[in-house]
Amino acid sequence: MPRSTHPQPDPRRKRLALLSAVRATGSISAAARQVGLSYKGAWQILDAMNRASREPLFTRVSGGTGGGGTVLTTRGEAVLAADALLERLSSMLDETLDGRHEGALLARLGLQTSARNQFLGRVAALAVGAVNDLATVELAHGAALQVSVTRDSSRRMKLAPGTEVLAFFKAGAVLLAHPEAAPHIALPNCLCGRIGQIHPGTVNSEVTLDLPHGMTLHAMLDTVTLNRLALEAGSPACALISPTDILLASLA
Repeated sequence: MPRSTHPQPDPRRKRLALLSAVRATGSISAAARQVGLSYKGAWQILDAMNRASREPLFTRVSGGTGGGGTVLTTRGEAVLAADALLERLSSMLDETLDGRHEGALLARLGLQTSARNQFLGRVAALAVGAVNDLATVELAHGAALQVSVTRDSSRRMKLAPGTEVLAFFKAGAVLLAHPEAAPHIALPNCLCGRIGQIHPGTVNSEVTLDLPHGMTLHAMLDTVTLNRLALEAGSPACALISPTDILLASLA
């Protein structure tokens, strides 16, 4: 018999839709009707979810003005919140892959971390060590960063070639240098561009470095060093970052 060309429903989405309906209606029977299941089918799904969870996802309550019903536990609410976050991240990644500039995605993800520099990338290579692994992360348009990750963290994140990651580091971790001086500094990560903006301060100053293809990097350095480098808007410059100053978050 020919196979159906209609897309098959995602069982995970159906389970989460049922759990969300329980939260909205406070009733398993009403939730079952809402998602098009029989009461028996809905109960079997919810019971299986409860047994698979470390803590119950819902509980029965009795009495009260409504005569009781079914409510989600803190764990159940957390499951739905986590799913909403994953959907949001997935949507943002889809927008990026559809051609939107990755800066829009990273700016929105930036609300979750204080690090000014955040770059979406993919692990191109992973050199495994006894204590630390060295990941080579390909960024947009051929740029790359080398990132030192503990062996334990690398295993926990299941890092491997092809893993999508977010690389982020603080502005204070960036060393700025003139292009001719950069090769003489013993740091493997070197991203070159032109100075965008300078926000001078009494003690520290913030500098933006415009990288190729619309990427921007932020650096924070003491004002004495900034004056010594004699950098100004439009000047060519390179940013150098130690592999140990970069953190990774796996998006897999």
